[in-house]
Amino acid sequence: LSGNMIGRSGPKPPILIGLIVGALGFLGLWLTTEPGLSYYCLILPLMAIGFGVAFTMPAATYVAIHSVPDKHKGMASSAFTTGRQIGSLIGVAVFGSIVTSSTSFLQGFHITLISAAILFSVGVLLCMF
Repeated sequence: LSGNMIGRSGPKPPILIGLIVGALGFLGLWLTTEPGLSYYCLILPLMAIGFGVAFTMPAATYVAIHSVPDKHKGMASSAFTTGRQIGSLIGVAVFGSIVTSSTSFLQGFHITLISAAILFSVGVLLCMF
């Protein structure tokens, strides 16, 4: 879907849609992770997060690769992928540290969900300029 949209309207709309849906997914997950709630409450927020990331990444990759001359496209692709992997590694480490250093797992988990929603929202703002 993202690739088709890139072809019709460029990479900016899929990036914005993906980041907005992902941010809403993190907020939804924050609202549905309370003791006693059914696991079924997690389905829509998790689907939104997955859709948001999956919709954003092809467009972001397109921007990274098509912003350099042809002879540097391989380097741009590898640099983008490396940056994405390092960012994921740092994110997991930081969020894991927050969860384990909080007074309870749920409190730490809620902090990381709000942080992720804020980071996705910052991405939306940066993409709009």
